[in-house]
Amino acid sequence: MDHGRRLDHTATALHVRPNTVRYRLGRLAEIIGVPLNVTPTMLETLRWWWALHIWLE
Repeated sequence: MDHGRRLDHTATALHVRPNTVRYRLGRLAEIIGVPLNVTPTMLETLRWWWALHIWLE
Protein backbone atom coordinates (compact mmCIF):
# COMPACT_ATOMS: atom_id res chain seq x y z
CA MET A 1 0.00 0.00 0.00
CA ASP A 2 2.79 2.39 0.85
CA HIS A 3 4.59 1.77 -2.43
CA GLY A 4 1.81 2.47 -4.89
CA ARG A 5 0.87 -1.20 -5.21
CA ARG A 6 4.16 -1.82 -7.05
CA LEU A 7 5.69 -5.23 -6.36
CA ASP A 8 9.20 -4.16 -7.27
CA HIS A 9 9.18 -1.16 -4.92
CA THR A 10 7.62 -3.18 -2.12
CA ALA A 11 10.13 -6.00 -2.58
CA THR A 12 13.01 -3.53 -2.42
CA ALA A 13 11.66 -1.99 0.78
CA LEU A 14 11.25 -5.44 2.38
CA HIS A 15 14.60 -6.75 1.05
CA VAL A 16 12.91 -9.69 -0.69
CA ARG A 17 12.16 -10.69 -4.27
CA PRO A 18 8.96 -9.60 -6.05
CA ASN A 19 7.79 -13.23 -6.19
CA THR A 20 7.99 -13.38 -2.39
CA VAL A 21 5.76 -10.31 -2.13
CA ARG A 22 3.32 -11.86 -4.60
CA TYR A 23 3.24 -15.10 -2.58
CA ARG A 24 2.71 -13.29 0.72
CA LEU A 25 -0.11 -11.21 -0.72
CA GLY A 26 -1.72 -14.38 -2.03
CA ARG A 27 -1.49 -15.97 1.42
CA LEU A 28 -2.97 -12.84 3.01
CA ALA A 29 -5.89 -13.00 0.58
CA GLU A 30 -6.45 -16.67 1.52
CA ILE A 31 -6.32 -15.94 5.25
CA ILE A 32 -8.67 -12.95 5.26
CA GLY A 33 -10.92 -14.34 2.53
CA VAL A 34 -10.93 -11.13 0.49
CA PRO A 35 -9.32 -10.72 -2.92
CA LEU A 36 -6.61 -8.07 -2.90
CA ASN A 37 -7.85 -6.35 -6.05
CA VAL A 38 -9.87 -4.12 -3.74
CA THR A 39 -10.79 -0.46 -3.72
CA PRO A 40 -8.65 2.22 -2.03
CA THR A 41 -11.31 2.48 0.70
CA MET A 42 -10.87 -1.19 1.55
CA LEU A 43 -7.09 -0.74 1.60
CA GLU A 44 -7.45 2.14 4.03
CA THR A 45 -9.71 -0.01 6.22
CA LEU A 46 -7.11 -2.79 6.17
CA ARG A 47 -4.40 -0.30 7.13
CA TRP A 48 -6.45 0.90 10.13
CA TRP A 49 -7.25 -2.67 11.16
CA TRP A 50 -3.57 -3.56 11.08
CA ALA A 51 -2.60 -0.47 13.10
CA LEU A 52 -5.22 -1.20 15.76
CA HIS A 53 -4.30 -4.87 15.87
CA ILE A 54 -0.63 -4.04 16.49
CA TRP A 55 -1.53 -1.34 19.05
CA LEU A 56 -3.78 -3.69 21.03
CA GLU A 57 -1.05 -6.33 21.31
